[in-house]
Amino acid sequence: MRRRRSTNDDPLPFDYGRIADLYDAWFRIFGFKRGVEQFLERVDWRLPARARVLDAGAGTGIIALWFLRRFTTAQVVAFDIDRQMLAVLLRSARRLGNPRSRLVVALGDLRTPDALTHVETGQSLELVVKSFDAVVVGAALEHAPLDASLNRLARLLRSGGVFLNLGVRPGATGLEVVKMHAVARLFLGPTFRNIQSSWVKEGPKLAQCLLAAGANDVGGTLINESISTSAGAGYGQLVPPAELRRLIRDAGRTPAQRNTEYDLLRVYDADEDGEDSPLDHIEDAEARFGSYRKLATSGQFRFLHPLRTPVD
Repeated sequence: MRRRRSTNDDPLPFDYGRIADLYDAWFRIFGFKRGVEQFLERVDWRLPARARVLDAGAGTGIIALWFLRRFTTAQVVAFDIDRQMLAVLLRSARRLGNPRSRLVVALGDLRTPDALTHVETGQSLELVVKSFDAVVVGAALEHAPLDASLNRLARLLRSGGVFLNLGVRPGATGLEVVKMHAVARLFLGPTFRNIQSSWVKEGPKLAQCLLAAGANDVGGTLINESISTSAGAGYGQLVPPAELRRLIRDAGRTPAQRNTEYDLLRVYDADEDGEDSPLDHIEDAEARFGSYRKLATSGQFRFLHPLRTPVD
């Protein structure tokens, strides 16, 4: 088991910005970028002159930059939640020369796609309802509450406009998950010694099975997890420490506690070695800690900035 350091009860999300340049290079080198562009070329867009296009969850800008090159009068608004990913997008856009003037790059969240912040000026941008001829999302909806995000994105689309969502799939099958962890163990070798099975994403039983398929780490106790829950996972509320130790022991392994850097803190050689945690006595975690799933779908706490400037 491994405890994560955080300033609140939520787990720390993976910071894609840390690998933004590598992420962009990987997409180019291994042909993903070209594959996306070829797919976009086959779409019957039928866009008007000076069409307005929204690239939601733009990442490093594969889709936004394609639109700038393909439609020479189109105006593109591209937003993402990660500033460093957008920095890569901006560098690539500057190499295009004049088409750069038709691009707005902004920080924003798929859950509130109509409220953005201009990356270069810091100006607040409020996207007007029914103001885009095309709204395109490239796989990013896999990381956000699907229904709520889709509804807000659809409001931005003009009547007769094109909505294109790339990359959403039901998710890996159980066998695919097992194969992925097994191949990761063989492929990564000594470079990445620790591979985690995530009970939050796969459920406790499959996470237990993955300990026999290459994984040597089980995700620690989380309370009201938000990241995977936002993407549709159903297991993110709480698994108590005693239950995690039981799952590990039943899989034929010895439970141990490590810190974020995988330094060994404690080994539980026998059942009686486990401390009695208050979390082991929680009977109704949702009643005790609340529900992120309910919070994410509620409009009660939605913030709307009174000074947002509409984008014409």
